[in-house]
Amino acid sequence: MIEFFRAGGPFMLPIAGLGVLVLGLAVRARRHRTSLSGGAERHRDAVLFWGVIAALIGLIGQFSGHYASLSRLADASAISPRLALLGIAAALSTSLFGFGVFALAAILWFALGARSRRRRTPV
Repeated sequence: MIEFFRAGGPFMLPIAGLGVLVLGLAVRARRHRTSLSGGAERHRDAVLFWGVIAALIGLIGQFSGHYASLSRLADASAISPRLALLGIAAALSTSLFGFGVFALAAILWFALGARSRRRRTPV
């Protein structure tokens, strides 16, 4: 797991931070569920927003990794295909991690919304 995190380079730390932020916002939305101020709705929407931002940072990391990998391939006359594929795999790790955070955010957003709708529905 640590190697996967290292392979993503400098983009992995912001994505991990956004994952922690998403979890914190979900906990706050859950705590504010009885509030009439709309705080729960704002926190629930922020969960999805920051999940999307994590996915976008993952894509930027992927594009950056592909650019770095392909520019090194162009400079090297004799490079092994295994080494080239390892560079491309490392570039994909940021998008996988970013989309993992986004998937978690989407599930939390949906669960918090379903709980909110169920509470508002008259019996």
